[in-house]
Amino acid sequence: MKQLIGLTMLLGSSTLQAQSLDAALRQKMEYHLRQASEKYDIPNVEVLIIKDDTVFYHQSIGEHVSAHTPYYLGSVSKSLTALGLLKLIDLGKASLDDKLTDILPEIKLTQYAEEVTLRTLLNHTSGIAKRDGFQPVPKLNELAGWTVAINERPGLKREYSNLNYVLIGWVLEQIAGQSLDNYMRMHVFEPLKMQHTYACKKEIASQKVITQYQYFYGIPIKSSQVDYADAAIPAGFMISTAEDMGNYIRLSLNGGIFQDHILLSSQWIATMQTPWNGQDQGYGMGWKAGTWHNKRMFQHLGSTATSYAGLFLIPEDKLGFIVLTNSNTLWAAEDMIKGILNLLTGNEPALTSKEQLFRMGLGVLTLSFLLYYVYKTVAYWKKRNQKPRKRIVISLMVSLAMLASIVFAFPLVAGLPFGSLLSIQPDIGTSVLLFFGLPVIYQSILLVTPHKSVGG
Repeated sequence: MKQLIGLTMLLGSSTLQAQSLDAALRQKMEYHLRQASEKYDIPNVEVLIIKDDTVFYHQSIGEHVSAHTPYYLGSVSKSLTALGLLKLIDLGKASLDDKLTDILPEIKLTQYAEEVTLRTLLNHTSGIAKRDGFQPVPKLNELAGWTVAINERPGLKREYSNLNYVLIGWVLEQIAGQSLDNYMRMHVFEPLKMQHTYACKKEIASQKVITQYQYFYGIPIKSSQVDYADAAIPAGFMISTAEDMGNYIRLSLNGGIFQDHILLSSQWIATMQTPWNGQDQGYGMGWKAGTWHNKRMFQHLGSTATSYAGLFLIPEDKLGFIVLTNSNTLWAAEDMIKGILNLLTGNEPALTSKEQLFRMGLGVLTLSFLLYYVYKTVAYWKKRNQKPRKRIVISLMVSLAMLASIVFAFPLVAGLPFGSLLSIQPDIGTSVLLFFGLPVIYQSILLVTPHKSVGG
């Protein structure tokens, strides 16, 4: 009896100690999130952590505090899309090795048509370039004759491109015989009790989603979503809530089971989380495998012009979390997420991003640059001294070449059209355009302005 009492006291002590540690972790998490929100001026951030199949922590900081407020998921949408297609495959309605052109014969591929399969699209190893994922695409009923460039032999190299999942969305609709929104709602969202998650058209999404913001030299300004295309929904424009995504985390940690219901067999969950090349780290099908402080981790990040999201699993600790924001930072959101990961793996967070200083400094530099050229132009207009025309023309040609290089060469280097930079990060895009465009304007003014005659 004494031994039994002693064991009971020991278990009770362990339980109290665990509860105390959990409470301390929640307090640290709260402090970290509020500090990050204030430092980086994030209008709204919502975090939900699942541990041992229950909600361990949930907090919304900012203007909206409802657990049912939808945010844009950005590329986190790809993970849900992959789940939707693999469910069809699990039911025997398709195979990973089915060819794209067998399912969508209207599409023309520039080469390797026999090797572009559902597997290569899901893994981003189809040979489609990243930059092509930002180009306009036709509607599903207008695909006849549309050509997709395949730049590399499929299956040999991973190049992340939104176009892979645009194609997966069309494939899913073709196989299921219904719209993406209807299929996902009936076969993924409703079984997972994701009651506020949508794969809907822009008009509907804009009515449901949280107020959006974009940063302009460090200041968050209300903004509507840009670059939204219905075809891009499976790649980056689904919307969901922290609470709903918590259910998806449960499913992913439990091998395809949610509340004793098998939504997807465990082998397909494992396939989603296995890198395309069979290595320990790399991209699988809607999940990227890696480690954090020696713990196995799966994640997917997502961003749109007005949102940022992060989805994470640490299976060893039966732990997962979702971070949702209604603004798109360059580094600050990732800095906040790193702090969450540090706390959950027994380390201390540190907010090191200088993004706000960078954006404000860029604003000051841009304004100074603009005023400098205004001053130069006014000063020249007053004097209008004759300058060698040849020198002006040469300077103009050099300035035009530099402007053209940044506008046309930028996509080759960054894999992102310059127009997308302007829409996604408007302050940075505007500054770059002014830095290279103002010299062109100034030299053009010199070239066309009549000069004062000597002694006039």
